[in-house]
Amino acid sequence: MDALFTTRDVNIEDTEGRTPLWWAARSGHAGIARLLLAEDCEMNKEDKQNRTPLHVAALYGHEEV
Repeated sequence: MDALFTTRDVNIEDTEGRTPLWWAARSGHAGIARLLLAEDCEMNKEDKQNRTPLHVAALYGHEEV
């Protein structure tokens, strides 16, 4: 698992400004979110619609995230 984070940018964005943490939060993947947070990803990064990972987790009812 360490190799994944040493060779990848955990804050990479798609064309809409969404990060891996944003997608983990949107999809309800709490375990992946914890891994990304442990790697110091930007937890308050907003997408182009000004939504943070916390916003989308709440919007889709993913309380565990």
